[in-house]
Amino acid sequence: MPCSLLSVNQQCQLLGVNRSGLYYKPRTNNTKQAIKNHSTQVFEQIPIYGERKVHQQLLEDGFKVS
Repeated sequence: MPCSLLSVNQQCQLLGVNRSGLYYKPRTNNTKQAIKNHSTQVFEQIPIYGERKVHQQLLEDGFKVS
């Protein structure tokens, strides 16, 4: 691995990009599809659940949703 004279922070400033962008990993379509499928399944099992309850159930089931 080559050694750089500039830190990662300095390199990002020089290029005008955010450092957090280096570590960002976009969600895959598979993850989005899994969330969609699971939310549909939750709603079909308990149709009185609204958006908030389905969201809470997704969180409880381990999905990372906002």
